[in-house]
Parts: sequence; structure tokens; C-alpha cells
Amino acid sequence: MNKLLYVLCLGLFACGTTTNVNYPIGTTEAAIMLPESNKRIVTLNRVRLDYSVVTRDGHMSPNSTDALMGSINGFNNGIKSRKYFNNIAQISNFQQNANGIFPDSLSVEELKQVARDADFVVALEMFDQYYSDRYNIEIRRQEVGEKTYREVDYFVGRRTIYVTVGWRVYSAKTGQLLDEQVYEEEYFYEAESLRRINATQLLENNFRREMSNLGFRLGSKFASRISPTKHYTYRTIYTKGNDHLEKAAIDVRAEDWTKAEEHWQRGIKREKKRKKLAKLYHNLAMAAEKSGNLTQAKEYAKLAANQHPIGVKTQSLVGY
Repeated sequence: MNKLLYVLCLGLFACGTTTNVNYPIGTTEAAIMLPESNKRIVTLNRVRLDYSVVTRDGHMSPNSTDALMGSINGFNNGIKSRKYFNNIAQISNFQQNANGIFPDSLSVEELKQVARDADFVVALEMFDQYYSDRYNIEIRRQEVGEKTYREVDYFVGRRTIYVTVGWRVYSAKTGQLLDEQVYEEEYFYEAESLRRINATQLLENNFRREMSNLGFRLGSKFASRISPTKHYTYRTIYTKGNDHLEKAAIDVRAEDWTKAEEHWQRGIKREKKRKKLAKLYHNLAMAAEKSGNLTQAKEYAKLAANQHPIGVKTQSLVGY
């Protein structure tokens, strides 16, 4: 008997009475406007790290690819999360040594070699990186016994990183240079220890992560420059209570909101129980919000609140 009851409980939880949905409620336009009909891009890396002089003017120029790859990954991730462009490939070609200067623009023939079926080629073409370390001695209080302290010298190491990233966007069809943007950032992080050698080791241990994170931020910035950002909201739809809620739930999962609304409207005409009516009005409010009709969404939310207290939550979501 207990086993049967346990199985029945699992079944109830599995069915559920709501389902979660998300849909766009607005868009932040990109800083530059690329042709709307063209959505396919290729990401091209034209940078090769081969610093022949590791030290220059007291700064270190590492041949570490963490910031470089972080920039590409940040850009690709930003494009993917915005769901506007389709990034069909990532390629490395026509590379030149990093020196903080843009190389010659790609020719039409070069673009054809890397573009595949893309509309745009987005190229990381300029790059430079170096860092410097500085140490200070700072006094810290160290507990040596109950309410007893002593002053101790700590070595505080500060590593300052300088990264420059330059991007270009080309039309894959015409070869036209559509955009060129440079990002420069100076960033530092610190580590401290009783011994200078230990502070240095801590700086080294965190170096690759800090470089990767810095590159990622700069790549993300360029993604936001060229791609509109859709803003999504997350809502709950009632799916249980009567046949109309259950049938509409199938339509919502199939992204057929028009058919789902028809079920909810029919349900309102036939349903007598106030709580179930509130659920139907709630779902209609969500559908109206999804379509951008906020006035209608608020009206449905008010009707939901008039039927049952669960409708008050609907009003808190879409407004009064």
C-alpha cells in the first residue's frame, strides 16, 4: 500500500500544474546597424602571438594566448546569447604577428576563401598585450595571543595588464569594410604574502585566468556593438484544471499561441469555478504580454484578480 501511494505521488509531481515559458519583450539596438536580412557570420582570427622581445620598456610581453582566445570566446558567446546572428564557423587565417597595429584590410578574394556561405566576416585583426609588476610593503596586524598583536611586513604585489584588441567587420559579398573598433583596457590584480617570492607565485597562479577574463570582456563588448540584444522574460502558464487548460498547454509547447488563446477563450465562456477562471485569465494576460499588447495584458490580469487571489500575482507581473 505504501509503495503504491509513493508511486502515485511521483506521478502527481511529474504531471505538474504549470509550465515555464520565456519570450522576448524588447530589444536594445546595436551600436551599428548591419543589414537586417543578413544573419550569418564567420569569426576570423588574424592574430599570431610571436613576441621576439619579451621585455620592452620594463614591461613583459608574454606569448600566452589566454587573452586572445578569451576575446574570441567572449565575442562568440555574446553572439550566441543574443540569438540574432548565426555564427557558422570560427577560422584562423591570414595571420600576422601581434603588434598593436591593424594589418591591411582583407581583399575580396581573401574574404571569399574564409566566408563560406556567411554574409559577414567578423575579424579579430589587431592585438597587443603586456604587463608589469610592482611591489609594496604594507604593515598588517597579526594576532600572537589573546588580545595581543604584532606588526608584520607583508609584500603586496600588483600586476597591471594592458590589452588592446581591434575588430573589423566585412561584407562577405562586396568586401566592404563595415566597421572597425578598438578596445584598450588597463587592469590590475593583487596578491600578498609574508615573502615576496610567494606573492609573485600567487600572481603567476592567477595570471592565465585574469588574462582570459579580460579578453572575454573585450570580446563581449564587440558582440554587443554589432548585435541587437533581445530581452527575455520568464513566465508561468497554468496547464491543469480543465480540458481547455490542458489542450492549450500542448499548443504552447508547440509554440502555437494563437490556438492556445482560442482554448483559453472558450474555457472562460464555459468555466464556472472562480479559481480556474483566474488561471484562464492569467494565461491570456501572458499571451497578450508576449504579443506586446500590455494594455490588454493588464485588463486580463485585473479580471484574473477579480476572480481569485492568484490573479493578484498576475497583476504584479504585468502591472495594474
